[in-house]
Amino acid sequence: MGLANTNIEIDHRSRMDSATKKFRIATRGATTFPSLPAGVKLKLYQEVCTECAKTVNKVSSNPVAVSNLFEFLVGSNFKKVIVETNNTSYTLRSISVTEYTKIRTATSVKALVDNRPRASSLLLSFDNGWTIDLRIKNASTKISPTGQVSLKFDAQKKYGAVRPAITLF
Repeated sequence: MGLANTNIEIDHRSRMDSATKKFRIATRGATTFPSLPAGVKLKLYQEVCTECAKTVNKVSSNPVAVSNLFEFLVGSNFKKVIVETNNTSYTLRSISVTEYTKIRTATSVKALVDNRPRASSLLLSFDNGWTIDLRIKNASTKISPTGQVSLKFDAQKKYGAVRPAITLF
């Protein structure tokens, strides 16, 4: 988002370190995510999503930061080609192209946390009509004894206009 070496980034990293320390205490020495009680992992996910939402909301009206975030998550200068084949014979069924080159730039965003019984997500609603669901999950089954906990977000478009696909075949 273009926040390197700013007070916002320093504060964010401090809050992430705090969440990591609390998580490590709660693991009681466990070395893998599958060995954890579900509640311990879920609490980490909820806290990380909450802290990320706080950071995004701090820059929610900074058009440069928001535009950088949207461009990172979605991109706006490409075309998506989908080739559909028959599952058994692998014969070509269709080819379609969806254009992502004309997406309106986002200039503001609102971040919310969606805590469900077995998962957590960061929901980003941009002022250009796009909403992206960032579901958090562990990136590795191992829990390192030091450093950051290995987590990642899977992004899924909930809402957002793109030019309709053109079917070529």
